Amino acid sequence: MATEQGFDHVDWSYSTARLYQSCPRRFYHRYARSSNQSSGEENQSETNRSPPGAAIGSVVHDCIEAQIERWRRGERLSFQAAQTQATDRLRAYVEANEDLLANEYTDDDAEFNPGDQKRSLIRTAHTHIERFFQVIWPQFSSHTYILHEATRSFTVDKYTVWVRPDLCTRNKDGDFVVTDWKTTSSDPFSEPSVQLLTYALWSHLEYEPELDRILVQLVHTSTGEFVRTRPDEDGLIELKTRIRSDCHDWGTRCKEKDFRPNPATDKCRSCEALDRCESGQSLLKTDDS
Repeated sequence: MATEQGFDHVDWSYSTARLYQSCPRRFYHRYARSSNQSSGEENQSETNRSPPGAAIGSVVHDCIEAQIERWRRGERLSFQAAQTQATDRLRAYVEANEDLLANEYTDDDAEFNPGDQKRSLIRTAHTHIERFFQVIWPQFSSHTYILHEATRSFTVDKYTVWVRPDLCTRNKDGDFVVTDWKTTSSDPFSEPSVQLLTYALWSHLEYEPELDRILVQLVHTSTGEFVRTRPDEDGLIELKTRIRSDCHDWGTRCKEKDFRPNPATDKCRSCEALDRCESGQSLLKTDDS
């Protein structure tokens, strides 16, 4: 939480750093004492103001998590159970957000139809799940389970860093493999992400001292594509430098004006601090006029 002197106890994580980079003002409202927010509220339910794409991502991710839990218990994965879970969750999402969907995510010349919206979202989620079962999961057949969806921490100097990997395994060659599920399309021009480097640093400190035996990968459920990266020492050094810099910045600022707003329509519409942000409100009023 924040103190009057600064954000002394905001620990570093990829999601926290991404929030700060995306909109420092939103970061302020999430962690400032006056906002009555805690880091435990960082992940919101997909039924709370999220756009349809984010809802699909959350639902597909949770369905895969449930199947990995079956694997951990020694049970067979169930395609039918995953599809049923996705269907039920997305029906509930549309029913809880009909006004939001009708007003903000429907074309001006189209009439909102809740039934059509449900069918569209469910069909998309089922496509991701089918890809997981048919293309992705067979590639893990020779892996040994380590952990999944487990919150872990480590330190860089005096700063605490948190990770929550989607899945960790050992492959048949003995590599420590960290997998992150993505429902978005891959970017062939992107560099290894900060998120994957954070997983790699944690793996290196906690599980595997040999860097060349660490493999971090993004798995895209829309296409079945695997984007694999092996970390190097330079990348981990750069990440440590960023962690130190971010935490220093968070600890030396304390007032709202120190955290500039970075308004954008999609971000502001789903921001939990919109009612306290004049910049976001002004942007949306302009867009709606």
